Order: sequence, then structure tokens, then C-alpha cells
Amino acid sequence: MRRLDARILHKTAKKKLAGYLEWYLFELTPDAGIDQFAFFEICDSYSQELSDFASELLESPLRVSRLLEDGPIAFMNMLEIRPPFDRKGVGIRATKAVADHLQDDVGLHSAFMIPVPLQYRSAEGVQQLAHVDDAAFRRDRERLTKYYRAALPLREVRRGRGVWFWKIAN
Repeated sequence: MRRLDARILHKTAKKKLAGYLEWYLFELTPDAGIDQFAFFEICDSYSQELSDFASELLESPLRVSRLLEDGPIAFMNMLEIRPPFDRKGVGIRATKAVADHLQDDVGLHSAFMIPVPLQYRSAEGVQQLAHVDDAAFRRDRERLTKYYRAALPLREVRRGRGVWFWKIAN
């Protein structure tokens, strides 16, 4: 697993810092014998966000071993766009650019995300935020998910659970 951190520079704004992103790339080969539980253990040993993602895959119809037969998979953990660049499509363009680059560079096949507005993230993971207004969180998460779904061919991993994936390669 590789963690990919990058700064997003806005070209037309004299290369000003527009945001940050963080992805995890899983370049596991099918012959490594990685099943759902082994994948969960790898993710769980690294971070709460990866653990949350992998736990959803444990009970999903998607099989990690099957996905890996087609190529590497990735998890988009964080995308932060600074306020001057918010709502201008910078985040979607950056997401697509990273996915396209990873497809060309390592043959990325599928990517996953759990859309969570940044104001609801913490070091302990999204689900550990006891002080969150549930209605506001659902509203903000639905708005962010709708934004991503309009720009990417997303499919939900498990209905109503908030984990999404898309195939990069055709």
C-alpha cells in the first residue's frame, strides 16, 4: 500500500495552492491470496478511515480478490479545497487527474471513496464524532455525494452505507 499526498495548484491563479488530496494505492497481486478479511487487516492496521472503508467491503458483494485481478485499486481518503477555490470544479478535476495518472502509471482499475465534508472529520475517524448534528451531517454528506455523482460514474458498494466506487479502466 502506498499513501499518495499532493498539493493542488490552480493554474489560472498563478499556481496558488488550491487544496490537498490524499489517496491510498493498493498494488496487491491476485496471487498474493488477499481475501476480504486479509484486506481488512491491512487497512485496519493503518488508519481509522481505511478501517471504516475495509469494514464496508467485508460485507459487500464486491470481492477484493476479484477487483485485484483487473489491476490495482485505490481509496481516496481526503480532498480539501481551500475556500477561494471551492465550488469551481477544482476538486473534481483533481480527482479525475489523479485517477487518470494512476491508470496510466500503474494500471489503476477501481477507486473508492467515502464522501465526508471536512468539517466532520477527526483524527479518530468520522464515526467517532459524538458532537455532530446528525441531520446537518446527512444533509452535507448528501450534497457532497450528489456533487461527486454528477461528475463521476459512481456506484454504491452497499446501499445506504456511503461507500462509493468507480471503475477507472474500461
